[in-house]
Amino acid sequence: MLQKSILLMLLLVSTGIVRDSFCDVSKSGPVMSLSPLTICKALDTASKTFGTTSSSFKPSNDQQEAFLSNTFALYRKHVAENTFQAHELQSFVSSNVAELNKILRERGFSIQLQSFRDVKSLGVVSLQDILVKWKEKARCQSMQSAGQEYASFFLPKKTNGITFFRRNTQDQETVIARIETQTNDIVYCAVRLQDTDKGKVLVPFFQNSETVPTDSVVADAISSLQSTFDKFQRVTNYNGIELPMIHYQNQPSLEWLKKLEVAPEWFIEQALQEVIFKMNEDGARAKAAVALEVEMKAAPPMRVVHREPLVVNKPFLLWIERSGVPAELPLFAAYLHQTYWKIDNAQ
Repeated sequence: MLQKSILLMLLLVSTGIVRDSFCDVSKSGPVMSLSPLTICKALDTASKTFGTTSSSFKPSNDQQEAFLSNTFALYRKHVAENTFQAHELQSFVSSNVAELNKILRERGFSIQLQSFRDVKSLGVVSLQDILVKWKEKARCQSMQSAGQEYASFFLPKKTNGITFFRRNTQDQETVIARIETQTNDIVYCAVRLQDTDKGKVLVPFFQNSETVPTDSVVADAISSLQSTFDKFQRVTNYNGIELPMIHYQNQPSLEWLKKLEVAPEWFIEQALQEVIFKMNEDGARAKAAVALEVEMKAAPPMRVVHREPLVVNKPFLLWIERSGVPAELPLFAAYLHQTYWKIDNAQ
């Protein structure tokens, strides 16, 4: 079931991907996210623009080397094929920075390339826009978490094709909800429950909620879920799932991508990224943008039973699968902390 997947909202760098290419890229908030798909689309577009191949790329740091030899090598096939519709993944090339910045603004992104210092510089913008809709519109309501009221929505099990799976390990229980959608993509949500004197209670997926989990920690968690999924048992003790409404917008750093040589004497001078994720009673939408400036310059030095809804009112993991794309190739990633839950203003 988890063999062919794209993860919409959860950091997953699974078997076959070197996690170093994702580690510590963004530490700006409780949600860890990035979009390797848009990075790969931008690099693939740059490669085609200069008439080079991926073997022509020359990394200037360890992260670039790991990303190219693992992530980019795997993603490039799906970027080039018809895995995505035209509006879901696209790219633009121009020497006019104002033109590229206008495209970004029109698509709802705030990142903007600075003016090119060299008239020969080229800009590349890649855009991702993935939309999934629940099989049936959810019921809006509210939930409490950490003393705060948050807007939420409830998806009934039967009308939304939801299946629940459970696995007990020591004093914890992991529950995965599999949610079907109109678009045939599958949304997965993983939570944890812990034994207490009052019975099982939902806890943050990562126990120390005061500490932002690193990308590698989140990656290991999802990789573990995928590799052990055959040990999960299907359960029927939930009648649906209640999830918080999400509005997340962040600009994970792409500093590590700078100085990558994409063609002889052509290097990445600017590298920007923005990720937008929204989830509500209608469905979920994941947008991402990558903007690059490629500049000609001299080469830098090289380095070698009682049925109740599952109320998700603690930080959690969620992902989406798409048939035809291996599980180790995520779109982008996030661990969803209350920081990005929507406040219920009706209270």
